[in-house]
Amino acid sequence: MTSFYCRLLLLAFPRAVRDRVGRPLVQTLVSDCHRGSGRLSMWCLIANSADVVRAGLAERFRPLRPLRASASSASPPASSASLRERRHGSLRTDLRDVRRSLARRPVFAVTVFATLALGLGLNAAIFSVVNRVLVTELPYRDPSHLAFMWSKLAWVGVPRAWVAGPHIDRLRREAGSVESILPIRTAELQFNGAGAPDVITAGLTTAPLFDVLGVRVLHGRGFVAADEPLNVAILTYPIWRQRFGGDANVIGRKVEIGGDAMEIIGVLPEDFRFVVHSSLGNPKPVDIWLPTSWPLAKMSDSNFGFAALVRVKPSATMAEAQAELDIIGARIDKERFKARGFGWQLVGVQQDLVRKVRPALLLIFGAAAVVLLVVCANVTGLLLVRHADRRREFAVRTAMGAGRPDIVRLVLVECVALSLAAGLAGLALAAIALKIAVATNGLPIPRLAEVSIDWTAVAFTFGLSVAAGLAASVIPAWRFTRTQASAALSDASRGSSGRTGRARAILVAAELSLAVVLVAGSALLVRSYAALRQADPGFSGAGTLTADLRLLEQRYPKEAQAVDFFTRLSESLRTMPEVSAVGAVSSAPLDANADQGNAIPAGWIPAAGGPNAIMVDAMQATPGYFAAMGIPMIAGREFSWSDRAGGQRVVIVDETFVRQAWPDGTALGRALTLDDKQSAIVIGVVRHARQYRLDADDRPHVYQSYSQVTQSQMTLAVRTNGDPERLADVVKRAVAAIDDKQPVANIATMRHAVDVAVADRRLQFEALGAFAIGAAVLASLGLYGLLASLVAERRREIGIRMALGADRGAVRRWLARQIVIVTGAGVGVGLLAALAASRLLQPFLYSISPRDPLAIAATVGGLVVLIAATSYWPVRRATSLDPADALRRD
Repeated sequence: MTSFYCRLLLLAFPRAVRDRVGRPLVQTLVSDCHRGSGRLSMWCLIANSADVVRAGLAERFRPLRPLRASASSASPPASSASLRERRHGSLRTDLRDVRRSLARRPVFAVTVFATLALGLGLNAAIFSVVNRVLVTELPYRDPSHLAFMWSKLAWVGVPRAWVAGPHIDRLRREAGSVESILPIRTAELQFNGAGAPDVITAGLTTAPLFDVLGVRVLHGRGFVAADEPLNVAILTYPIWRQRFGGDANVIGRKVEIGGDAMEIIGVLPEDFRFVVHSSLGNPKPVDIWLPTSWPLAKMSDSNFGFAALVRVKPSATMAEAQAELDIIGARIDKERFKARGFGWQLVGVQQDLVRKVRPALLLIFGAAAVVLLVVCANVTGLLLVRHADRRREFAVRTAMGAGRPDIVRLVLVECVALSLAAGLAGLALAAIALKIAVATNGLPIPRLAEVSIDWTAVAFTFGLSVAAGLAASVIPAWRFTRTQASAALSDASRGSSGRTGRARAILVAAELSLAVVLVAGSALLVRSYAALRQADPGFSGAGTLTADLRLLEQRYPKEAQAVDFFTRLSESLRTMPEVSAVGAVSSAPLDANADQGNAIPAGWIPAAGGPNAIMVDAMQATPGYFAAMGIPMIAGREFSWSDRAGGQRVVIVDETFVRQAWPDGTALGRALTLDDKQSAIVIGVVRHARQYRLDADDRPHVYQSYSQVTQSQMTLAVRTNGDPERLADVVKRAVAAIDDKQPVANIATMRHAVDVAVADRRLQFEALGAFAIGAAVLASLGLYGLLASLVAERRREIGIRMALGADRGAVRRWLARQIVIVTGAGVGVGLLAALAASRLLQPFLYSISPRDPLAIAATVGGLVVLIAATSYWPVRRATSLDPADALRRD
């Protein structure tokens, strides 16, 4: 009876494939019906024969692809055109099958699509920033031959200083590989003639600057040699739009800059964003350019006062120019600096612009790539579950003549199609994210305003989408094409195989490992940022408001008039009840704009072979400044208005200067000599206030009395016990009451200055932290899916165990073992990888070790909590099963 029934089943198959395909399927069916009882169940045979009959009829009536067996040898060779048509037809068929398959399972399709879109969009946005900032060349003529030149003064603790005027003059005559060297300086000047008076940053340079850069003006003309110094001006695009409304008729208009009437002769294009770097401070974006000339050869060669822009000749390379500069520098070092290591360094203009953000951007780019790996692993896990449900479909396709390449192609086409669609959505998300980043302008990244989704970003995202789709689908494709048709049908009749569960467990462990690396790195950066914010900067910025005041020499030609202005302003503000202290200084903390000079303490004996003076940041301060800025006095007194010109010169030094000049600590009453060769007496010692960076000490500070050494540009400091931002209008009214034509610029709190100083580190930990959270969430979702599918697959087994007397604790212990094995392996491998990679974070850390135990403990603790929360519902579901219901549903 059974033999006759099997022969009837075989009649459903065409004769050509009956023995090769039909007979193995029938044998598998008979074998399955013997399992369990040891005897053949006729009812089982009849009930499960529908799939075999369906496969045979489909094989008989559908248009068959060429079979892989003898059919290929029996048919004539196909032409290349027919093969291409057959392949294209197969691809169209696969795309149609994919569309129908995804439409039947919309939740799966949306989940994979959204996961890939987020990962690809993140990488597209980061790539666009990296490509524009680090890779795309600046819009100058032959930018690879443009460089800034810096002086090396390592023996006074300055590895990167501006260039002295006489050195520029000498290099112009002796450096054969250099086409041109231009000195550049910046100055804060009062601007009148368009709107309210303001203070702008002016770039001072010689006439051929724009010819050297290869930049053509948008309107008007550039500088020419016939232009008189400080008589004409060229506007940058932003100030032209802000101050003049983009009026092209601005050419020929007269404006007052620094008290001098100047004619506007040109407007620079929008993409011109040339910045001038100070030796240690932040780059200076210039608002307006002025031509000038300096007697370079007659200047002191110890006054390193110019940024130097160098263009190397087309016939030479940057390395050849550097070698020539080394030779000339060695001669000057021997002649002038006693062979203490003086020299110059050429740095490409683009490398110089991005030198501070380059490491952070590469770190963020690497973190985004790790997140994409987690995304691919998560999608791979979803595909394993998805295709485990399709094992019978794959088996039937194999039985009907589809080869392994056909199955692989179907799996790859499905995932790559989803990935490409997700890539398009990711590009849209990246474009939105970049627009928000540019609009907020809160990231310390140069050229961020130029970043957009261009063709390189589209090509990168397209390639990454294909790679991500292939990477996510290769394991499922390999996994489900290694099983024979008979075994596949047998496995499909029982559900997903254990090997699928093991593959998913390995993927979840890999996701956890990658998440641990990101979480550990972000924890280190958070600890570093917290340590930096808690570091003592030498001043208390809470409650202090600052504002820049630039006094015009034409309005205050005498020093006594400038002193009188600040005396009256201080007295006016000090009488207000909300103000507790008032003062002014030529360069506020973290301003990175102090003047450098030399100080020789009385009785100081230089070290053998060392410098004969102490290099200091020299600043001028008014009475009340240290109280207003919150800089503690260690000894002595502050300045007073009685410390006037003509009397005994007095200075206040910081603790760093005292340690270098007088190691015994007794500074009060001692004398020192500054660059003007005048002796001054120390009347006070204050804490060292960070001038350039919060994470590094800088040069010693020497403060001179403003009454004795005046300065046209000062920063006002006003202290209150309340919110300092409320003092902005108070300061403006007080200044206007004294001089209604005096502009007040750059009003900000010292708290804001500190925020700006740590903005790059905040960017690092926020970006890496966001990626770490995303990776951890994806890994937890993978773990949840693994446990949920495990409970669903073992539902009958759990029901039988509980029916035979197993308690809920045994079920919990069984699931706990699975959780510990997977998460333990993932977290353990991740910690080892994080410890190995921690040295890469060393340049980004402040005051903590790359293997900080608190960061590691926080990483492990946070992941344990996340894993426990993720595992709660699958465990609860397993332990709340009703045995009878589980057996009945199965």
